[in-house]
Amino acid sequence: MFNKDQKNQIQKQISIKELSKREERYTYYGLMSTYQLYGIKDFDYMLLNQKQHKLFKTVLHGYGAYTKQQVSNMPYKKRKKIAYLWSKGQDVINRFKQEVSAKYANEIFSMFKMKYVKCILDIPAEETSKDLLNDCSFKDLGIEYEDIVLLFLKHKLLPENFFNIK
Repeated sequence: MFNKDQKNQIQKQISIKELSKREERYTYYGLMSTYQLYGIKDFDYMLLNQKQHKLFKTVLHGYGAYTKQQVSNMPYKKRKKIAYLWSKGQDVINRFKQEVSAKYANEIFSMFKMKYVKCILDIPAEETSKDLLNDCSFKDLGIEYEDIVLLFLKHKLLPENFFNIK
């Protein structure tokens, strides 16, 4: 059996490995600068408080984050703001999913050494279209809610003090 110090050292190594995997994923997704800006190393979606969770769900789901009774009792300006944030959030998510899909596709196409493939690889992954709807799920693309929170922060759909809200 391991003693207490050995268990702590193993746990520390596991944490370091998870952190490096997270940082690799953020670099791959283009979210590293936002992650570094907020400096939250142990950020976990499940640890968000109730107010943070509600703000995030409002941007992600719009009116779906509220009951019908709550929506009907809301002032017009608040309903309009929720609709705007949700619409903007869906556009940001769609473009992000297109970028991730393009990066995965480019990795696959890069295995083929044909001149036709080079034309496809020359198109940057960041080139997206508002008219194209990416219906892949977050799970299929390997996207987690932590990534979406950072994406919303990057595009200023969540307040800058999001991680400090109590």
